[in-house]
Amino acid sequence: MEAIGRYRIIKVLGKGATATVYLCHDPENDREVAVKLIDFGIDGSAMSRRMRKLFQNEGMVSQRMDHPNIVRVFDAVVEDDRAYLAMEYIKGFSLEECIRVDKLMPMHRVIGIIFKCCMALDSAYRQGIVHRDIKPENVLISNDGRVKVADFGLVADLFQAVPELTGKL
Repeated sequence: MEAIGRYRIIKVLGKGATATVYLCHDPENDREVAVKLIDFGIDGSAMSRRMRKLFQNEGMVSQRMDHPNIVRVFDAVVEDDRAYLAMEYIKGFSLEECIRVDKLMPMHRVIGIIFKCCMALDSAYRQGIVHRDIKPENVLISNDGRVKVADFGLVADLFQAVPELTGKL
């Protein structure tokens, strides 16, 4: 595979249980982006349907987010057998790399990271979004020190849930 939609693949950045993230070039905007690709398969299984729904939710919710400490989503595309998100590429590392005893950060740096994550999560919450998967691998630190919260795939959209709850009362 050489491209995902209009995005030319440069290399694989990481693989998870349900998705692969690629570093890609966006020729339309002449920038590097991270593209998260999920292959639903063609079996139509309950798992495939659930993954499709989660991905559609992540795409809709992520595009609503506008905060300096949340990874920006530029594009969300759902096709018959796969879907992808084109996101801001953060050149750096995840907080997961800093949780080993020999890689711990100084306390003042940790407090700053926690504060920025709290600001991002508060901003999301004020828009009715609860992250539900905050963990070290979903906190990215750029080489110039910016902190970004990523992966809103398991969010709870409180605004979407309200009509269901009020409809049952």
